[in-house]
Amino acid sequence: MHMRYSLAFALLLMALLPRPGHAQSVPGQETILSKQDTAAMFAMDYAAWNANVDQAARMGLAKAVGNGSADRGLATAHDHGFMLVTPSYASAGTPNSIQVMVGYEEPASSSLSDDALRDIVEKAVLELAPEYLVTGEIERFDGGAGIFFLIVEAR
Repeated sequence: MHMRYSLAFALLLMALLPRPGHAQSVPGQETILSKQDTAAMFAMDYAAWNANVDQAARMGLAKAVGNGSADRGLATAHDHGFMLVTPSYASAGTPNSIQVMVGYEEPASSSLSDDALRDIVEKAVLELAPEYLVTGEIERFDGGAGIFFLIVEAR
């Protein structure tokens, strides 16, 4: 594994994981990928991503989702629920897109209006522009709410 990928992934995990004593004024405020994290993920080939997922799982920092023969995700907890990040690879090269699912559990999900969830989507769209195109779909379900993001490189 290349040192560049290990460092990028360590920084990504630090950004994704909740920090002790850190209060979030708006659930989800810090749970979406930053532009730097997104760039690091788009630079990672399939083998490097899988190796990093395995390493994070072994360290207990995140949970691997899926298997090595298909797109694998990385699940982490945040103050109000969870986040699942899954790059989508058509080949062993770099990903075509990144899917991010941010889940909000009760009671946080009840305190988030649909407008507040749309604001989270809009913030992600603005923060990742112009390098990346972002769509976000909001869904409510028993016991929570979720935002399903799709991120692609703008070309």
